[in-house]
Amino acid sequence: MDQERKYTIFVLDDTPSSAQLVRIILEANLNCKVSVFYTADALYAADTGAPPDLYFLDIVLQKESGIQVCKRIRQDPLRRDVPVIFLSAHGNPEIRVQALQVGGIDYIDKPFYPAELVVRTKAHLQIADANHRYREQLAQKQNLLRILCHDLRNPISAAYSALDVLQQGYDPTAVSSALESCRSALELIDDIARKTFNFTVSNKIQEKVELRESLETSALMLLAQAQRKKIQILVEVNEDLTLNIERIPFIHNVINNLLSNSIKFSYPESKIYLEAKKDFFEGVLCVIISVKDEGIGMPKQMVDSILAGSRVFSRSGTLSEQGTGSGLQIVRRFVEQYNGKIEIISTEALKAEDQHGTEIRLIFPLEGYAR
Repeated sequence: MDQERKYTIFVLDDTPSSAQLVRIILEANLNCKVSVFYTADALYAADTGAPPDLYFLDIVLQKESGIQVCKRIRQDPLRRDVPVIFLSAHGNPEIRVQALQVGGIDYIDKPFYPAELVVRTKAHLQIADANHRYREQLAQKQNLLRILCHDLRNPISAAYSALDVLQQGYDPTAVSSALESCRSALELIDDIARKTFNFTVSNKIQEKVELRESLETSALMLLAQAQRKKIQILVEVNEDLTLNIERIPFIHNVINNLLSNSIKFSYPESKIYLEAKKDFFEGVLCVIISVKDEGIGMPKQMVDSILAGSRVFSRSGTLSEQGTGSGLQIVRRFVEQYNGKIEIISTEALKAEDQHGTEIRLIFPLEGYAR
């Protein structure tokens, strides 16, 4: 059990003396708050917010049985994993089996022995904690796998584009781009594998990253992809500008995603501007990274949805390129992890004959992040 955490326990028993005895024993021996209910309706009325950590249910009640209450708990997505212990004087073994079949995890006879009540309660809270940690770790691994699958599209697509250029004749630039793309893909796989093994995805790692080198790496990796649409990528970064941030996800999860999206939604024979500089933002000296294109732009609803952290569905690019629609959400979460923020300035091509496109600015406070 988590010694610092105060557990919440709900007791449903229509015998007040029995219910209050459970409350007194558990609160005296465990770090918990016990709420007592004498009817199922009273329990339902109170159980509308965050679910408790454990339910105690008597089987024989006035209106509906504890078994029926347990069925209802198990039908609630927020409560179906909360342990339910039946506490009853009912001696019929068939009823006991039925109580366990509908989702009860234990059955304690009345009258109960106080020490047994405490030990069993503590054991089931420990099991519930372990299950919760397992589900969190599983969700974390699944999220890492989703990010890996999404971000591997960029280097693999870039390598494919470079090889397609090579097929039409030897081009040293295409060779460099393909090699950089393959190296980046392997680097990304190694990084995700390390995080999956150590469960460190939520930990904020800081290393001194040279922004010019990082942005040029990303531009080189996606160069062949841009060349297929005859798009120029123009990189402008001060030579000595650095950022204290985790390098691999910064390049792959952030810059590659933004640059890939700009290529996808840019018109052929246009330009993309990839820049980084120091400047003041809201009175604070910051490092500002900008990816600006001359593409189709985004509607205001989409911009608002991205900034709010909502799901954004994929759109086709100017040459019908497909994507997953989750790249900008990955960017937003990473930037916010480093106390940064995102600004999006976008004008749809349908609403402007010129000056259309999107600029995405990543803004990091200088103190503690850049030198």
